[in-house]
Amino acid sequence: MKEKRFMEFFPTGDKLRKMFLTMSVLFLAWVGVSAQESITVTGQVLDNTKQGIPGVTVALKGVAGVGAATDYDGKFVLKIPAAENPVLVFSFIGMKTIEVAYAGKEMVVTLEDDAEVLEAVVVTGIFERKAESFTGSVATFKAEDLKMIGTSNVLQSLKSLDPAFQITANNLYGSDPNRLPDVDVRGKSGIVDPSLEYETDPNQPLFILDGIEVSLQTIVDLPMDRLASVTILKDASSTAIYGSRAANGVIVMETVRPQSGELQISYGGSLSVEWPDLSDYNMMNAAEKLEFERLAGAYSPSVINDPKELLDYNRLYNERLYKVKSGVNTYWLNEPVRTGFTHKHNLFLSGGDAAMVYGFGLNYANTQGVMKESGNEVMGLNLTLRYRKGEFMFNNNFTLENRSSWNPPVAFSEYVKANPFHEKTQPGDPQPYLGYAAILGTTVAEANPLYNASQNYLNGGTTLSFRENFQGEWRPSNEIMVRGRLALNKSIGKTELFKSPYHTDFRNTAQTEKGLYSKSTREVTNYSGDFGVTYAKVFNEVHNLNVFTRAEFLVDKTVTDSYTVIGFADDNVPNPSFANQYPTSSKASYNEVEKRMSNFIGVVNYMYANRYMADFSLRYDGASNFGSNNRYTTTWSAGIGWNVHRENFIGDWASLLKLRFSMGNPGNANMSYYTEISYVYDALQNLFGTGVDVNNFGNANLKGEKTMDYNGGLDFALSNGFFKVTADVYRKVTDPVIITVSLPPSTGMSTLLTNYASKSITGLTLNATITPINRPKDQLVWALTFNGRSQKSEYGDVDKNLDALNEQLLQNSSLSRIRNGSSEFDYWAVRSAGIDPATGNEVYIKKDGSYSFDYDQNDEVVVGSSNPTLEGRIGTNLRYKGWTVNMAFHYIFGADAYNTELRSRIEGISKSRILSENQDKRALYDRWQKPGDVARYRRINDHSTSSRMTDRYLQKKNWFAGESITVGYDFKDRPWLESAGISTLTFRAYMNDIFKVTTIKQERGLNFPFARSVSFSMNMTF
Repeated sequence: MKEKRFMEFFPTGDKLRKMFLTMSVLFLAWVGVSAQESITVTGQVLDNTKQGIPGVTVALKGVAGVGAATDYDGKFVLKIPAAENPVLVFSFIGMKTIEVAYAGKEMVVTLEDDAEVLEAVVVTGIFERKAESFTGSVATFKAEDLKMIGTSNVLQSLKSLDPAFQITANNLYGSDPNRLPDVDVRGKSGIVDPSLEYETDPNQPLFILDGIEVSLQTIVDLPMDRLASVTILKDASSTAIYGSRAANGVIVMETVRPQSGELQISYGGSLSVEWPDLSDYNMMNAAEKLEFERLAGAYSPSVINDPKELLDYNRLYNERLYKVKSGVNTYWLNEPVRTGFTHKHNLFLSGGDAAMVYGFGLNYANTQGVMKESGNEVMGLNLTLRYRKGEFMFNNNFTLENRSSWNPPVAFSEYVKANPFHEKTQPGDPQPYLGYAAILGTTVAEANPLYNASQNYLNGGTTLSFRENFQGEWRPSNEIMVRGRLALNKSIGKTELFKSPYHTDFRNTAQTEKGLYSKSTREVTNYSGDFGVTYAKVFNEVHNLNVFTRAEFLVDKTVTDSYTVIGFADDNVPNPSFANQYPTSSKASYNEVEKRMSNFIGVVNYMYANRYMADFSLRYDGASNFGSNNRYTTTWSAGIGWNVHRENFIGDWASLLKLRFSMGNPGNANMSYYTEISYVYDALQNLFGTGVDVNNFGNANLKGEKTMDYNGGLDFALSNGFFKVTADVYRKVTDPVIITVSLPPSTGMSTLLTNYASKSITGLTLNATITPINRPKDQLVWALTFNGRSQKSEYGDVDKNLDALNEQLLQNSSLSRIRNGSSEFDYWAVRSAGIDPATGNEVYIKKDGSYSFDYDQNDEVVVGSSNPTLEGRIGTNLRYKGWTVNMAFHYIFGADAYNTELRSRIEGISKSRILSENQDKRALYDRWQKPGDVARYRRINDHSTSSRMTDRYLQKKNWFAGESITVGYDFKDRPWLESAGISTLTFRAYMNDIFKVTTIKQERGLNFPFARSVSFSMNMTF
């Protein structure tokens, strides 16, 4: 009975068959429905080198929450709901986002670099991040942007593109190709101490090339055709990973990466023609100079009624008058200059396959300065190897460079001073002196610069350097990347100077001491390494988290030695073995300095729903050049941002509207200061061996400079592309500042490095673009650009300990002072009420406002500032089909300039200089000559040479100049290119520094003139 009941529940026979059939139909229906509900898509994403790209986002268009990321080889697997003609969206940082319809088979997708997208990527030198998620202030420029300005070097182009980056013109050395530029990003955070000597400005920005720190000289010599992009990191949030070295900003440069596939050859070359710009010189002609000498009383005897002296002066005057009447009027400024030609070449070969990619480059540059016998030659090679295998990738960059430079034998100023009533001597037989007169035992000797230039000389140097940079990368998952790096940078440099014993500088020198040879060598060895881990993941499609941590070490060793010997019988062989002796109280020197640094850093970046973001970093730095009690320091940064354009209430009228704020305290560990007691070996022996003397007192409590940096920014762009602007407001406060103070003589030392004073910089930068015509489909785009910077600085916490430094500045005729409330740009001088029409003497304004004929340095006040109210560039860019026209104009508004020429070539001229040197025309036409004259300059017969620094020499400097005008043509999509085996071909023509309009008349380029140039470039790829 029980068994029967059990069997009733178990189907048999027809019942079983019917049930099985029903279940089978239901199962097949379910499988069919399931097959229709989801599809498995597989594929691979490649770059233009045919290598897989890891980390590419693959998403189903129009459906949220359906997506995947590619693996190490660029492969992906994605399940999507069944739909008719599904479309997948592929996106990756720095590449064009594309949409591809799924055709039912395995997909192979190639992504291309996107120039516009690259601008939205922050390259820090360590990692890349979307600018949309970044709170810092950065500016990124492509190689094409830089090439659109000029062919000189990357820095000269950068100054036209971003207002935060400035190059201060060198009024002494003009366009000398062997002088490094004076650069800054948002001002200099510290005080450049005039009592110390630096190889380079310690307040210049940090330069990072392919992830490693390099020198300013390396950047200047870098071929522009090797560059892929340049990023300027400006505020604390963007420079955080460089901590104690980042207070003055960071310039990050990436070179062109090799391409896989068949062998590809790229060539870039340029030819520049430069000529000197002498328009700022306003020298007298022969007749004017002789008349000035007469009116200035140069021929009046110092002793009244002394017939011998009067006879000597009359003889000299008549000799010169005869030459003037004979028509002698020599323009000496043309003698040392020339039209300079510069040609540069860069050749790059690349190729490989998915596993191994190689790149090999050669570069050569020969630069002629606009002064004869000046220029340099740079040769280099670079080799890049990149190997990828599964989760691992290895990259090795090797660069070898050789630089030779040579300088003119005589400074340009020597030709400027030459009197125009002297004839040029015959080539091959110049005389040592243009004029030579003895007046009552006083000699007026005018050296002939052509003679000194004809003597055997040496003035130049060579540098051989190499960089080895090895990097390994491991991606154990899509979210984690582990990276390590080792780098070695070494350079060996030599400079030589030889001055012939026949040089007129040795006219009054003993025969055994005539002639000079000086040689110095400098060897720098720098090795560094780091190890870091990056974690990046998106949670629930809205929480984007990036975490980065890294440890780094750096060792920098510099060895210098130098010596000078004198006393040469001849100049046939400029070799030290032919010298007689060392100069008095001189000997050979040797110096060895080693700086060690280490740091640990953690960076966290969070972004919610692509709208709200936050950055935070913490870095622990150690440096051997800090005080022994302050070896380590902590720096940090924090930033927040809001992508307002992502909010629904904004609509679609703005493609970008971002607000950001950051703060932090980066440092400046670039100064070559010594904080420990140091000694110098004595050449004399004693009973105990070699003696030593105390060379420097250490300061165990010396703290490294830190700068509290605040930045607020706005990024905005209209959706139609008509208007785009980036604005930043910033404030940097450096406290403490490292400065040198005087010590009592009883200590045996004169100075000590310590922390005194503070310095603040407040400023605003603006970059705006208006595009009146934007028709990319018709290949027609016209844009107008404007950028500007306005900033001010102020010293604080200054006390009496800096009085000695201010006194030193005064003795050096400097108009700068370090005082509370003042600025590094301020001019300190005594106010002037002008020239008294009755006497021709200057009337001074005292601090209490009263007037006096007596000059008193204690009456000095701030009379002006070299800092402009606004400085920047305006420009225009027109692109039509293959044609491109770009113009950039430099403007300065509201600056003051202290025209030292007014004090040195118009006034303050001694009687001997009046006779032996040519002067500015204003010394003749604009000086007081008789009672009743209303003149700007003191009486013409005033020979006083005392330093009377007054605001009468201050002039307003408003400036407008044609910095760059470029015309280019790109032969793209031309049928004949393919038949010729050419992939790309571009030609450009440039005019740089072609004109200027200014309110100040001032000599520029005293030892080396400024130049104007026209250049031509060609870039092609096979």
